[in-house]
Amino acid sequence: MRPLTLYRLGWAYPSSDLIGLPRETGLEAFAALVAEAPGTPLALLAREAETVAVKRKRIAAAWSAFPGLGQFYVGQYGNGTLRVGIALVSIAAVAVPAYIGYQRRANLTWQRDWPLLVASVSGLIVLSFDYTTSYEDAMRGVVQWNERADAAFEDAHADAP
Repeated sequence: MRPLTLYRLGWAYPSSDLIGLPRETGLEAFAALVAEAPGTPLALLAREAETVAVKRKRIAAAWSAFPGLGQFYVGQYGNGTLRVGIALVSIAAVAVPAYIGYQRRANLTWQRDWPLLVASVSGLIVLSFDYTTSYEDAMRGVVQWNERADAAFEDAHADAP
């Protein structure tokens, strides 16, 4: 039963990235299977499974520090481009009014310059929404990528458990 458990853990680890599990990656679970049960059908499948490209949530999270880059990591280029564009426009909506306000600092008036504050606050709200949804979408993209890789492997190996 242990070889089967190691085999399934090898597929489960890339989408989990939980702290405290006994192994860092699914590759370690596959390597343990190969070491403990060499020559078995599961060990042969594990060796082949080690070559399957999977994505990691930690890497997607790191890339998601800037909205859209996590989408590039999981292969969602159109979605990533849109999110990067929204982030850049939002940053401009904060920076440009701040610069204009700084230039007018000697004679800022609420009646004339309130749109600067509204634009900046709006840019911050849109940027925070874009950041949050981009992060969540990248995490979901990792799971979907790995599920597709798992399904493709299983389709190619009808005997895989």
